[in-house]
Amino acid sequence: MPDPSPGPPVRNVSMALCACTLAALSIPLINKVFRTGQAFGRPAELTWPAAANTYIARRVQHGGVLYGDWRERPHVPTWYGPALYLPVAYIGRWINADELALNTIARSISLIATLGTAGLIVWLVTRDGQIHPAFAAMAGLLFLASDCHQTSLDVFFRSDSPGTFFTVLGLCLAERSERRWSIPGSLLCFAIAFLYKQSFVACPVAVVIWLWHRGRTRQAVAYAIVGLVGVAGYVALSEVFTHGRYSLNAVQALKGNTTLSNIPDMLSRFIVPTVFSFAVAFYVLLSDWARSKWHLMTIALVISLAAAAALTVRDGSYKYYYGVPFAVSCVLCGRQLAQWWLHRQTDPTAAGILTMAMAFSTVYYVPQAAAHLSLLPENYRLYSNRYAEHQKERQFLRQLADYLNALDGPVLCQYNDLCLYCPRSVLIDTLTFTSMADVGAFDDRRLVKEIRQGRIAAIVLNAGGARTYQSTDTFSRRWRQAMAGAYYPAKDFGGARIYLPVRSTTTKPAPPNKPPPP
Repeated sequence: MPDPSPGPPVRNVSMALCACTLAALSIPLINKVFRTGQAFGRPAELTWPAAANTYIARRVQHGGVLYGDWRERPHVPTWYGPALYLPVAYIGRWINADELALNTIARSISLIATLGTAGLIVWLVTRDGQIHPAFAAMAGLLFLASDCHQTSLDVFFRSDSPGTFFTVLGLCLAERSERRWSIPGSLLCFAIAFLYKQSFVACPVAVVIWLWHRGRTRQAVAYAIVGLVGVAGYVALSEVFTHGRYSLNAVQALKGNTTLSNIPDMLSRFIVPTVFSFAVAFYVLLSDWARSKWHLMTIALVISLAAAAALTVRDGSYKYYYGVPFAVSCVLCGRQLAQWWLHRQTDPTAAGILTMAMAFSTVYYVPQAAAHLSLLPENYRLYSNRYAEHQKERQFLRQLADYLNALDGPVLCQYNDLCLYCPRSVLIDTLTFTSMADVGAFDDRRLVKEIRQGRIAAIVLNAGGARTYQSTDTFSRRWRQAMAGAYYPAKDFGGARIYLPVRSTTTKPAPPNKPPPP
């Protein structure tokens, strides 16, 4: 009987295609390195609401409270958990950091967490056997190089990257549940992820279901009880010690516009750049379903994906909400590719599927690499000129802040970063408060009245910015309507359109001439 194992040509084709995919993934990764270096020192925020997060970290740095009353001016709610703000604030206090340094600290934490998550993915793929390193590297590169949720290796002052890291670390420990401290350790990691963002609760549920499915009922019940009691105790104590301001920030401040169309829109934006890892991950999912033998990672994939999709119903959501399911899909993809490689000599089907999968990845990623290759010179140029560009941006913020601070009265500004330097800013992050006002969570009647009466000393709009984001106006239509007849466009200043009240008894300083572009 002839040997059914595939010959060397088949094996060589699979590995050659794998090498092509690895090379293709390295090109967008290099672009991201340049973009990360360019963005790291930017004085402006990289995503909403980073400036508000910086404001809160600065407040804590100087001895203020973490959870304030955002209904009072300046209106700045603390959306996320304390783990996002406190490390930045305490490190900033230690080194006497200014606003830009606080951003740099936060971006460093997010960058380290993103790289750490990629490292965990590689470790999860390689730890269970004799795995070819090429497939472990591919799993890590799929996570880092994809345009799914990282703009620049995820250096946002947000909770998504560190929360994803601690969630994946919790899954790592839970998988090694035979060890004495693995299960308590996983619960601790999930608790830290929860302290970054309250929505990181899907994977603890996955662990409970997985333990129950494996017949470890008592351990599953204990895990669920400890988790629920821990969350309830933390929320209750936070509510008591903050005198009700915890729920004011963590619950009421999250009310805003919701649009069901966000779910398919965000899901499609997420799936397109991650189709390869998810195609292989769903193959694993269907295989587990056919055998009625569920693994922790497949359960975590289903629950985290469903949770992420549900969360995108709120305005302000984006692809980085899918960080956890994406990381899990990369783990499953790397493991399955490695399994096909291990069984290629005894299973012709495995060898054929592996070849087809590698052919698909090559066809999908090589054209993308060619497109990214054409962007390399421009990204390198921007990276090389980053100091000059950052200086222009700082000059723009400083000159406009000096002008606004010379006015006698509050200012309403659409540039969030500028509000950090204007003590009389009405609010930070007009986008979020527009959404909250639309559903009545934020009472903007006082603001509308002051605009109509011309009592706001200046209103600054981003002339080049989008008027709407998803279903939310980035600057409320009610506020624009109230400006009619009460304000006139006094100056265009580096992309900022300054409106001043028609009737004002204050002396208006002249805006600086020839500002640098923001």
